[in-house]
Formats: sequence, C-alpha cells, structure tokens
Amino acid sequence: MRSIEKINDFKKVREIKIKHGIAPETETDIEKAILSEVKNKDAFHKRIVGLDIEDEFHLMSIIMADVEQITPLEQKQLKNYKKYTIPDFLISVPVPKLILKKEKPLIQRMFVDVKRLPDDTLDFVIPVDSLKKLERYSQAYTFPLYFAIKPHNKYYTSWLFVSSDILKKHAKIEKKKFRGKNQNCYTISILDILKINYMGLWFNDFILHVKKGTKVTKRYKKDTEDGFTIHEKYGKLVYMSMEIGDKKFEVDMRKSDIGKMVLIPIIDFFAKEETKELKNGKETELITEVSDNIMINFSELIVNTYYRVRRQFKEVYKDNDTTFRYYLNTFSDKDWGLVSHIHDSYEKLRLSEVFMQIRMLPEPFFPKDKSTSTKK
Repeated sequence: MRSIEKINDFKKVREIKIKHGIAPETETDIEKAILSEVKNKDAFHKRIVGLDIEDEFHLMSIIMADVEQITPLEQKQLKNYKKYTIPDFLISVPVPKLILKKEKPLIQRMFVDVKRLPDDTLDFVIPVDSLKKLERYSQAYTFPLYFAIKPHNKYYTSWLFVSSDILKKHAKIEKKKFRGKNQNCYTISILDILKINYMGLWFNDFILHVKKGTKVTKRYKKDTEDGFTIHEKYGKLVYMSMEIGDKKFEVDMRKSDIGKMVLIPIIDFFAKEETKELKNGKETELITEVSDNIMINFSELIVNTYYRVRRQFKEVYKDNDTTFRYYLNTFSDKDWGLVSHIHDSYEKLRLSEVFMQIRMLPEPFFPKDKSTSTKK
C-alpha cells in the first residue's frame, strides 16, 4: 500500500470517529496498525500534520463569502500514479469584475494543492517532478493549478494563493534535500510570493490597516443583569468602542445579541497589547491603545472569529472536539447563521472607518495610478 493511501486511511478513521463516536482505544488501535506498516515515520507524521492544514483551508474557503464550491478530492490512484498526482481540492469562484469588466458573470474552476511551510521557514520549496505530476493532472482536465500555502513564522502566518504557472516564472530551480532525497526543486521566498498572491483576487481577501493610536475601550459592570459576556474579575461587558481621530465605532452591550457578540473577538483581534485599567465604583474600563501600525489579513480575522465563537459556545453546539476536521464534519445551518453574523458585524465596523480596508492584488492587477481605488 502506497503512503498516500495510508494517509487517506488516517483521514477516514478521524471522520468515522466524529460521525459515529468510535471509542478512543479503537481509534488508537487502528492508527497503530497503519503506522506499523510505515517505514519513514517522521515523513509520515509530517503528512498527517498536512491534513490539519487541508482542513483549515477547507473551512476558510467555506467561511469566505466569495467561494462558490469546494470539493475535496479522493487521492487514491489505481492507474498512472507515477505520472499524475491528484491535488487536494477542486474549487469554483466567481470571476472578479476587475477581470470581467462589463461581461456577464462567470465562474472559474481550479485545482488547489495545499502546502504547509515548516515552522520558521521563509521559502516555499517543491520538487520539479512533483509539480510536473500535479500539472499533468490539471492539464488533463484543462483547469489551472493553484497552491494554497500556509506559512508558520513570526513574520507572516496568513494564507498565500499562487498559480503554478506564475510560481514557475518567479521561482529558482535549486538542488535541495526534500523528504530525504536530493532533488531539483522550485524555490521561492514568501516575500516574492506576496507580490503574486491571488488571495485578494479569488477569495476577496483584504489587508486591514489599523493605525497607531487607535483606541479600544471595554466597560464592565458588576451586579447587573444586563450584558452578555462575563469577565471573572470585572463583571459583565456593557459597552465597547473602537476609535481613531474623529472616527468612532461604539456599541451598547447591555442588550446583547449574536451580532454584537461576534464583535468582541473581531475587535479583540485588532487590540492585543497591554491594557490600562480605570475603575469607577462598580464599573471598570479596560483601554487598549495601539502603539504601532498593524496590518491584518481579513481571512485570518474571519476564521479566528468563527473559531473563537465555536469554542466559546461549545455547549450550545454540543461540541466534544475543537479541530478544524470536527467543525467541517458538523457544519450546519447554525454555522451558516454564525458566518452571516460575522460578515454583517464586520461590515458595520468597517463602515465606521476606524481602520482602512485595502484590496490585496497581485502584480498584474496593481492600480496604474493613485486615482484607482483599492477599497472594496
């Protein structure tokens, strides 16, 4: 049995556990049996970690508003597996007006292969032969091939999305040790990928610019029936605001609802620094002032907000797990309602102009002059 088939078996065991609640010891026994047949256990473990990244990309694609369809692909091949490699997903996205101009709406279909960069790595590396096998499969169906790349370093942790054709034009071919073998590999830095990142074009992603001096205020009150979120030390959250200069967004949290509630993780994502504490009787104000300009990816903000709300209300959802795989397998109408509230609440905050929303465009679509708008 090939390694990819063992990976697929691992994936199926996890899905069966979520859907049918098999005993943990049964799951462990099956996984041990699969691992006993694996020669290179370190490489196999890295492939298993890659499954989590695929799940994260899948969930992100569902939550982002502009993805029409996303279908995971079964990667078991019975024929020509030395010639072809099946990508992870087939997705469909609306073609942006930026490309269509005045033409009728169209849908673009594409294959996507998901890659996780090793911790603290600043380069994306893929063997030339591996890329050729993925491209052969894509060409057989006449769909373009894209890579969804997730870095894990202190400089950048948001999704990158780049086509194989454009990647080859910008990457260098170098001899690298990849999965224990010396191979010719395409190598490109994260900084270079950022210039050709298509997240903004296909996923309607943005950079959110929070200016230095932006202030976030939360007011808590003890011994009150009003409010929704409870702080162990300060009581219930009754008021929240975000402001910069003459721009201000504020919300009365005393009569809270789901729309107001999802604003808490959204605003918290903007304000992660040390907080000043001001007390006035039973009320306490926590004030955070942003000390430097901050750039945040919209996609990361939306997924983080969804993830935090699911964890906060795991009793309501009857969750017994907090993995991306679990959330995918239990995604329901309740989740669609939550996603809708997240997007609506974000839009209200954006319209207050307490931060700047900047469209992410790859180099071929850079505005030619300053008069071209970069806002949605």
